[in-house]
Amino acid sequence: MKTILNTMAHQEQTTQKKRIEYIDLMKGACITLVVLYHVYEHFDSEVIDKALNNFRMPLYFFLSGLFFKKYSGFTDFVVRKTNKLIIPYLFFSIIPYCVLAPLFTDDYKDPMFVLMSIIRPYNQPLWFLRALFVMYILYYGFKNLTDKYPRKTQLLLLAIITFINYIASLFVCNIHYPDEFGTLFNFITNTILAPIMALPFMYAAEWVRMTNLLNRKMTVTQQIVSFVISVSVLIIFAQKSVNFESASFSSFYPFVYVSAFGGIYALAILCQRINKLFFFSYLGRYSIIVLGTHWVYLIAIRGIIEISHLSEFLIIIFLMPPTIWLFKKLFPYFTAQKDLLHWNK
Repeated sequence: MKTILNTMAHQEQTTQKKRIEYIDLMKGACITLVVLYHVYEHFDSEVIDKALNNFRMPLYFFLSGLFFKKYSGFTDFVVRKTNKLIIPYLFFSIIPYCVLAPLFTDDYKDPMFVLMSIIRPYNQPLWFLRALFVMYILYYGFKNLTDKYPRKTQLLLLAIITFINYIASLFVCNIHYPDEFGTLFNFITNTILAPIMALPFMYAAEWVRMTNLLNRKMTVTQQIVSFVISVSVLIIFAQKSVNFESASFSSFYPFVYVSAFGGIYALAILCQRINKLFFFSYLGRYSIIVLGTHWVYLIAIRGIIEISHLSEFLIIIFLMPPTIWLFKKLFPYFTAQKDLLHWNK
């Protein structure tokens, strides 16, 4: 383990591509919260539970939007996002199916299970990659249609779109459907409704990048005050029953955005102050590999031995550096490290 960490540290120091270190740390905190949620599902404190549910996935959407670019056109854009999201989605859908299904279920004997493992992955956290891909495509279209309009008009359009989507989510979530339609409704909630609801986070991320808001210098006192206010906003406006995967946005959905932005800004202040923690920054830089593998470890651990949630979490987290190193080395084209598809302009 020590040799692997030293090797990774050397690679990080010698890389030619300059990275914003505190953004990697934010990504590391985000993916760690995702792993923590999948291990624990619910926390003893209702306040913490609500705050994390309002903040965790919006943070991931926001961070994904910080570096949004149109590239050379729509086709180039789609090919790039396919390399970064859809190919890892398919790869991490198939690998856990091949490894885990024969060990823990007889469903793999049904030919339809193979198809369903891609539409509704056995590796459950992968819904996010599919949702993120759809959100990118939708936001690309939104930008093309609204770039000529003033910001107030863009915000009004986003408000209308999310309101209609919220009404649709209430309708879908209240339908009592037969079990055989569960996969279809799951696909609708996290591939259509969730990405539309997440569009304001990408819009905010692009605006933050353009205004350089996150990089503005503040005194220590200003950072402390801003952090306390942001955490207070996160907690006060946090709504119950918020779950982007199932398109559940509580009874007053605007507060979901208020709470999430409070948490995002609080984490940004904290990570700016710390700047870099190698272990978590490394997880953040390769968060797609962490997202694609941690569920496999969790299912395997629970199928083999019964231990505490804390032990499960620690085992998974400390397995991640060698896992990242191995997947980078063996599967760079399938884990968003190198492009499998290319588009000639």
